Amino acid sequence: MSQTFTTVADQEYRISFFVNHDATTDVPRLTQEGLLTAPGLHQVFKLRNRQVSTADTTSTEQWDTWQKQIFYFTADGTASTVTVQSVGTKAGISLDNFKVEPVTYTTTHFNSTAVYEGYIDLTAQTLSDWGSVSAKWSMVDPESPIVDYSWAIGTTRGGTQLQGFVPLGVRESAQNSNLFLKHGSYVHVTVVATNAAGLFAVLYSEPALVDLTPPVIGTVLDGSEQDSVDLEYQNSDVICARWSDVMDDESGINYCEWALGTSSHLANLMRFTTSYILEDGKSACIDSSGFIAHGARVYVIVRCHNHAGQSATASSDGVVLTSVPPSIEHAYVTVVIEPVTQYAPRNHYQYSPDKLHIAWGGFEDPSGISYYEYMVEGPDFISAWNEVSWTGEHTATLTDLQLVPGATYIVSVRSVNFLGMQSDSVSTEVNIAVQGRPSINRGLKLSWEEQGKMLINWEGVFGSSNADFYYEVSLGLVEGGSKAGLWYETRQTNMTVSSLDQTKEYHITVNAITNAGMYITVVGRLKG
Repeated sequence: MSQTFTTVADQEYRISFFVNHDATTDVPRLTQEGLLTAPGLHQVFKLRNRQVSTADTTSTEQWDTWQKQIFYFTADGTASTVTVQSVGTKAGISLDNFKVEPVTYTTTHFNSTAVYEGYIDLTAQTLSDWGSVSAKWSMVDPESPIVDYSWAIGTTRGGTQLQGFVPLGVRESAQNSNLFLKHGSYVHVTVVATNAAGLFAVLYSEPALVDLTPPVIGTVLDGSEQDSVDLEYQNSDVICARWSDVMDDESGINYCEWALGTSSHLANLMRFTTSYILEDGKSACIDSSGFIAHGARVYVIVRCHNHAGQSATASSDGVVLTSVPPSIEHAYVTVVIEPVTQYAPRNHYQYSPDKLHIAWGGFEDPSGISYYEYMVEGPDFISAWNEVSWTGEHTATLTDLQLVPGATYIVSVRSVNFLGMQSDSVSTEVNIAVQGRPSINRGLKLSWEEQGKMLINWEGVFGSSNADFYYEVSLGLVEGGSKAGLWYETRQTNMTVSSLDQTKEYHITVNAITNAGMYITVVGRLKG
């Protein structure tokens, strides 16, 4: 990665970034190194190669530890190029939160024997049993040039408990990454500067707190401060979140940033940013029009940093954006009719007038379906939508009805999503059959039209107020049988059967069947 920044000549800058091992490479972690170049700086850094702790060796993310790196350079012009790369052609590294910013010092000291001004920029970071201290200072002697610096690290002002004084020449920054830092303790850096006259001055840093624990982020709630609950669904494009119970008892919260993603661990809709966060630092809103499609579940991911450089990440449980009612493109509804005889009902006819068993499916909504409603329209029936007592099955049985035999009813179903938006309805019809079996008015008319050709006529044989029959005709050599192997279904009231042996006696059976499955049988026989 290489980028050119606008800088001010002779201004000191701090480079900070987080680095991690590349999980896709097979190169041993012990050999992974990175190289940083900047004006006057050519620095190789090694990635920490130990596990997070001995307690999490079974974790699949035991190596997923981001390490903070800090370097300093002095700009030599109005543009400075900074490059970070892995060492070697096969070993890769991952970078995040890369920053280049001017160095600002917070401490000033004067020495009574040599007129020195001094500042120390101090950073201490820890990862499990690994600690690092970085320091950058600036000292000026107007009378005599500074020819040597030495620095030490301790747990008290001016102390050397962690590192004794180490000479640095004229270098104005140093780092020690082989320290064991105790949680809750303070780190002090002491710098001794010596000028060409042999005079020296001592510079002390402000203490840096060692904080091994990241911030604690409680629940990230979807919705603004005006929402009393955690939103699951919304029809607005404005996405809000709040994380009011974030805290860090040791070093305090430095800042929080937020991102949007399609899962709780993937910030692929909006990168982490501090923009749009409200003044309290614990809530944010953004208008997602144009870059987030409705129907998607959006997760708000929050990352908070403490003053010790530790960070923690938490996510909401997601909110679904929807602005349209459920779709009926693939929806259907049907009346499930139970047969009352061995013949299945046809053409939406039902024999029972006191109940309806309905089934439906295919309603779709990205926010999910909250419930369904049904309506029955027809004679002596009040048309009104009724909520289905839904238990997860897409069926319902309506009982204690008084449907009118011979009438047609329309059954409709619609869905309601979690935002209360109703879909269009999907409908079907059901015909209530006239009660009772068909009647028989007379017998069959059977005759031979010519040699081997039989005419079977049953016109006017069957009577019913509902005359919409279909017929099942069989012809056999024994009564009730079909030894001749002839069987027919028709809606005609007569038929001709050819290629018969007139020397034999034939038994004919005709079943008249209603669309509701009710039937009656008439038989006859004919001998040649």
